[in-house]
Amino acid sequence: LTLATYFAQLCCELIPENEPAVEELRLMLNTLHYLENGERSEALLKSIFELRLMTELGMMPDLLMCRSCGVFLPKRLYFSVEEGCFFCADCGAPENLRSPILLRAPVLQAMRHILFADYNRLYQFQLGQENLRALGECTERFVQYHLSLKPRALTFYQSVAHPSAPPNVT
Repeated sequence: LTLATYFAQLCCELIPENEPAVEELRLMLNTLHYLENGERSEALLKSIFELRLMTELGMMPDLLMCRSCGVFLPKRLYFSVEEGCFFCADCGAPENLRSPILLRAPVLQAMRHILFADYNRLYQFQLGQENLRALGECTERFVQYHLSLKPRALTFYQSVAHPSAPPNVT
């Protein structure tokens, strides 16, 4: 319920009033379906919802190639929340980036899948725990940066989902 509340708050914050939101509502309903049935992990659903919602609203990150050299699939890369792009580990993250996130190729592939998959395949992938955690960090920070706030429902969800973890203040 707390995660569904977070999804609803994101929709309220991001979707302009009196605008048709067919794809956004489809995303919400499909995500809630998987959440209710327990067919996918909460962490995976949260990341899918966050990144795909941003994409549907025109804030899609550029994940096609390294911003510096153009490599398509590096083994390790730096994701820039601020720039919405990545830099391969060989090029390194530019010094002007505040806190790029170091990722492995499977996380980049998962993010690409979320951006480009049609709805009947959107939820059809899995990640290991470490990569899922990294994906969650990317999508959450990306949303927060572009929203310029941390939704209260997210704070509440984190307190319920991870009661012993220190609060994530950004």
